[in-house]
Amino acid sequence: MKLRVTLLCATGVALGLCLPVASYAENTCYLGQYILARKAAPGPVNAAVKEMKDTALASTEPLHVAAETASAIILSTQSATKKLVPDTSKLNLCNMAKANRRTKILKARNLGKQIFVRQVNCACNYKVSALRTSNDPYAYLQWGVNQSSDIDMNLPEAWNMCIGNRSTVVAVIDTGIDYTHPDLRGNMWVNPGEIAGNGLDDDGNGYIDDVYGANMINNSGDPYDDHGHGTHVAGTIGAVGDNGTGVVGVNWAVQIIGVKFLSAGGGGSLGDAIKAVDYVTMLKNRGVNIAAVNNSWGGGGYVQALRDSIERAKNAGIVFVAAAGNSSNNNDLYPSYPATYDNANVVSVASLDSSGAISSFSNYGATTVDIAAPGRDIASTYPGGQYYYMSGTSMASPHVTGALALLKSYAPSMTWSELKDTLLNTGRPLASLNNLVATRALVNSQAMLQDALNRGRTGPPPSPTPTATPTATPT
Repeated sequence: MKLRVTLLCATGVALGLCLPVASYAENTCYLGQYILARKAAPGPVNAAVKEMKDTALASTEPLHVAAETASAIILSTQSATKKLVPDTSKLNLCNMAKANRRTKILKARNLGKQIFVRQVNCACNYKVSALRTSNDPYAYLQWGVNQSSDIDMNLPEAWNMCIGNRSTVVAVIDTGIDYTHPDLRGNMWVNPGEIAGNGLDDDGNGYIDDVYGANMINNSGDPYDDHGHGTHVAGTIGAVGDNGTGVVGVNWAVQIIGVKFLSAGGGGSLGDAIKAVDYVTMLKNRGVNIAAVNNSWGGGGYVQALRDSIERAKNAGIVFVAAAGNSSNNNDLYPSYPATYDNANVVSVASLDSSGAISSFSNYGATTVDIAAPGRDIASTYPGGQYYYMSGTSMASPHVTGALALLKSYAPSMTWSELKDTLLNTGRPLASLNNLVATRALVNSQAMLQDALNRGRTGPPPSPTPTATPTATPT
């Protein structure tokens, strides 16, 4: 099958562990504390303190002045002399005090009287925490991670909950991966069934020395990237986080399998693409915990054999994430494959600019393109220990693959369909995506994890697959 497929990037310019978090019920005050705004005139505040204390006495929760600042008085249900510990009370005394005040007003009106109501700002002293960020020096260049406009994937908020786990595996079908890159080698999958460099197919899967993945072009076990595209994609998914080097991936910890079927020139055949998908499915059926496979490539028309291979991946439990394409094309009218195949496990991804607008080059489709992700001017890894900016739906797709892997690490019992549904149901709606993307939304990593937490789907990750420690060198 000699139909040609190509990369879906537009431009290039040189450039764990899951952590559970406590959930707090809405309107529940942290440490049983309440903040009263201090006004210039002390009278209203003093009256509010008394009213709050009266309310607390009625609810059998005495109040004490825990602290005072120039702008606020903090009341607590615990004495300031006692050690403050998280309060399990669900009472919100601010709301109770307001209810008491309304009751007094109604009684006064019923009696034909007027009363003076002092307006005082009362609020719960909610618990807040710092957002988790990495120490990677180029992370500030990654607008999709976090930016002041908040047009991003809410990753620091998600990382407060989970930074990934090496029990979760993703595959990248592309030009290969530079598995020696200092920001990637720590997150590369290592085939425990192979002994590197012995020239044997130790695990009997048809590929000799497929330590980090395989090469479909020459049927070898070396997926080294001689182009750069696949290495860039891999860095977005899982560049090692908090290692003081380069960029940070959506997952600080994950395992990435490199599957090469695109050549140094960026092209490849659909026949090799089918072999690549089947290789990933074979690994999953052999017990490798693959959650998703990234496909930042496209070309050719509808081919039943490729659709069938994607269906086999679905039956094995793998989400197939695909770049929507870079032709400013309406995929509803003019399908772009593989993103427009109707397999239930396909997720088609459009590219978003940092402004929140769909990228000028991105394909779209109100019914055939599922969700949008950052895709223009994306900083990531590049062969030879380098880092490049690249743009394209190729760059958007791995943000989604990474988000699915992060969710799988946080909720390891989720099936492929639950992962996909959670992704699509929790996106952040943007008006700019109306009639362009089915969900009209940008992927929201924090909302994905929070949804899993709310539904009780989190749990301990599975025991990691034992890994060997061979070394491999480019051929």
